[in-house]
Amino acid sequence: MQTRPKTDYRIMGERVLTQTGSPPSRRHKENHLKLRIQSFFDSAVFTVIMSLVTMYAVYGEDIKMLAFDKSSDSIFSALSSASCFLFSLEIIVHSWCQEGYLELPGLAKWRKAKAESSHLTRRMWRQKVKNYKNAIQFGSFYFWLDVLGAASMIAEVSIVLCFVVDF
Repeated sequence: MQTRPKTDYRIMGERVLTQTGSPPSRRHKENHLKLRIQSFFDSAVFTVIMSLVTMYAVYGEDIKMLAFDKSSDSIFSALSSASCFLFSLEIIVHSWCQEGYLELPGLAKWRKAKAESSHLTRRMWRQKVKNYKNAIQFGSFYFWLDVLGAASMIAEVSIVLCFVVDF
């Protein structure tokens, strides 16, 4: 009996082939795209860029108040908008590419928790609570950390600020 080979991508120029040498299916292409995007977002270059953006997000407004006059507000507003966009883009890409980043609750998880908890005795209530908590969990710790960071940047974007406070 012949078993199907594991997905192993080889890049030959611009053509992507599976281990068997045949062109990949749509699912294989999507997985390959996810892997390439994830590898870029995990690269040292992107980490340095996002570290600089984070430093700007933390200290940019203070530096603007200390060292610049009102005429430079538009530049800082553009930088705040760009950093908010980059944080949002990072959330979207990690949600799509990274397993476990955006965990969605579902009926299958609930049924699994119910099946795992059915044999537990009343004294094992902590394990039952843990099983059900895992079934209804929405997003990982890093997902919520990134969402809070991006949400805190929204207040600094002048377009949003115009709707809240009359400039």
